Amino acid sequence: MLTSDHEWCTYAELGGIGIHQIITGDGDDAVTTARFTWDGQQLLEA
Repeated sequence: MLTSDHEWCTYAELGGIGIHQIITGDGDDAVTTARFTWDGQQLLEA
């Protein structure tokens, strides 16, 4: 597991990775995630 708000590990040397971006709302306690995948060539929204 890697945590960073700047590093998404989208490098050609890495054959694939699942990415979950944490999203919070303004003024409330709700938290959700947006999921992306890196397939070694492109970043895809899942």
